[in-house]
Amino acid sequence: MPDHLYQIYYSEDTRGQLDPGFLPLDNSANPRPDWREYWPIRQFLLNTALDDGARYGFFSPKFRSKTGLAAAAVTDFLARTDAEVVLFSPFFEQSALFLNVYRQAEAYHPGLAAICQAALRADAPAFSALDHVSHSGNTRPRIRMPPWRRRSTPRCRMTAVPRPPRCS
Repeated sequence: MPDHLYQIYYSEDTRGQLDPGFLPLDNSANPRPDWREYWPIRQFLLNTALDDGARYGFFSPKFRSKTGLAAAAVTDFLARTDAEVVLFSPFFEQSALFLNVYRQAEAYHPGLAAICQAALRADAPAFSALDHVSHSGNTRPRIRMPPWRRRSTPRCRMTAVPRPPRCS
């Protein structure tokens, strides 16, 4: 499955800081600064013909400084998983504080869990986003940075998230 990985930039300065392993995504006009990185992602998804067989990724210009990961590590990880959704997070503790990602989203963005539930309803009508318990048995491969790496860079967890279960 092909991967199209974009790193957002806001100015010539941030463009110069991009990892050459990612494709640049221009947000230098920045017409909605209040939407932060959501704006260029939304514009891309609304205005680009997408390949249904591909995965798309959008990364902050600070991705490497936050995670310690270069584009090469991302592409290497993606080459080893067939998961449709893959999350890269430097905030390991956040995964332990909440029952699942939907409750985490709701805590920081009230109303988002209901939107996620509505989106999931078409594929898994019986799936309850807020009641789902995320654990190592229902989230696929996890790769944690080795201890020697954690001392010199922020922690990073790469998780491949499976599709919600299909209900019959």
